[in-house]
Amino acid sequence: MKILKFCDALEARMKSELSGSDTARDYASVALVYDKLNSMVMELREFVVRTGFSDREEEIQFFKFRKPIFMSQQIYHKKLFKLLVQKSFRSFDEQKKLVQDVRNKLEQFAVQNFDFYCYCMGTASHLDAQYFSMQLGADGQVDPFCTRYDLKLSKLLANNMLLEYLNGVDDKRTTSSANLRWTGSKSALVELVYALHLVGVFNNATADIVNIADELGGFFGMDLKNYRRIFIDIKGRKTGQFLVDRMQRNFHERIAEHDGG
Repeated sequence: MKILKFCDALEARMKSELSGSDTARDYASVALVYDKLNSMVMELREFVVRTGFSDREEEIQFFKFRKPIFMSQQIYHKKLFKLLVQKSFRSFDEQKKLVQDVRNKLEQFAVQNFDFYCYCMGTASHLDAQYFSMQLGADGQVDPFCTRYDLKLSKLLANNMLLEYLNGVDDKRTTSSANLRWTGSKSALVELVYALHLVGVFNNATADIVNIADELGGFFGMDLKNYRRIFIDIKGRKTGQFLVDRMQRNFHERIAEHDGG
């Protein structure tokens, strides 16, 4: 059972990488994790090809329960990265349509593979040899790292994670929209976006300004796709007060009131 023991050690490393990264909002972080997962999958493949399975039981255990753990994370992070990049170029309304299109594709894949999904999520095992053991390919060769259905299972698991992510984002925005409304100007919100980006308060100063604009705009239901043009207008402003100046002045006035009281 050398392969299963190797999976235990590799999975521990993977969990450490995932727990130490915040991939919910920053697509740069997602890309970094995806690269690490690719390396782990390659490492796993090399070990499996070099070692070989001790028996059919280990083979089925690997393709049904172990390999999908790694492949599903790899597929999930790839899809999440693509989604975040696409969202960064779209308005708030366009983002909602994009997310709905993604949901529809996830549902379609689940419906098309419903019987297989039910089999894998249950306790059945009578088709394990058919689904999760190596088979001769069209060229008469056996791929030592692939069966007919382990990749499909990995995609189903990855889709579940992506759906969970989308539901979490929707829940946050629904809750925030019900309690907070941005009643200042759009340019004031763009000021705040740039100020927060420049002081580096998100993701240890690694968050891209595109993501910050996307998240704050989505949180308050504001379309900040044109934040760069608005910032140019702000730079050319000759009169009027800046939001960050008013924030600083009012904050110091409040501190002085407390000190004086």
